[in-house]
Amino acid sequence: MSLPDYQPLARLLADPIEPAECHGLLCGMLCANPSLTTENWLAAASRETPHEPDTLSELRRLFTVTLEQLHSEAFDLHLLLPLDQQPLSERAMALGTWCQGFLAGLGLAGLSSVDELGDEVDEFLNDVSQIARVGFDHATDDEDNEEAYSEIVEYVRVGVLLVHQSQRLRDSHRLH
Repeated sequence: MSLPDYQPLARLLADPIEPAECHGLLCGMLCANPSLTTENWLAAASRETPHEPDTLSELRRLFTVTLEQLHSEAFDLHLLLPLDQQPLSERAMALGTWCQGFLAGLGLAGLSSVDELGDEVDEFLNDVSQIARVGFDHATDDEDNEEAYSEIVEYVRVGVLLVHQSQRLRDSHRLH
């Protein structure tokens, strides 16, 4: 199973929340609260989205696939962003929005202390905060910018996996 497609999900969400922000929110919530349930996720997400059956079905799919990807030993997490055929400025804006959602999800799910997760996580979250604030309106579709965008997406993807793993390790140490 794969993530829902970006554009059809955008039509289902009908503009109250972008698919990138929605997925970032979900990833942040799953990183902060590994025991997050589908229903808790839907309760948080549906405040911003229509309650249509098709929308809820796609949000459930988004939850299931994202959870599987975060727990995969193959480190195959994919960020839900517009396809490469879309203009770079649109993809870059969506990445910033994804990062905003991720940070909001961490807070919404109750990540209480980043200090316990280590310096790498703290540095990553500071970087994500910067990415979320950057304006990308003037990004041009040239090869250097495409490469930079790809590198930032990969950095965010690996950083999310780091946050998720660090939180899981912290939780397992608390149990012992």
